[in-house]
Amino acid sequence: MVAIVVVKSASMPHSCWGRYVSVSVCDINRTGIEWDDDFQPVMASARCRTVDRVLWDSGPVSVGKSERCASARAKARAEQIARDYNNARDMATAEQIIGAGGSA
Repeated sequence: MVAIVVVKSASMPHSCWGRYVSVSVCDINRTGIEWDDDFQPVMASARCRTVDRVLWDSGPVSVGKSERCASARAKARAEQIARDYNNARDMATAEQIIGAGGSA
């Protein structure tokens, strides 16, 4: 399994001006799909058949014009999470990266 960064348009009310996106890190199941470097799932949700689970989701963030805007910061954080998850040698380390498990 491989973690990839997925950027999709966010659905916002008509009263919100500007452009909003949702940035997610998804764990992709590569069996049974045509895999290339530009692969993007249809949805950033576990309901999508190629996505095993969503590791991290930013929610709707505004798209600005600089590297300091919310979408650029969310994308940078998502790329770091995906890189750490893909480079983890065992599942216990990967679970620590995404913060899964633990007590309630």
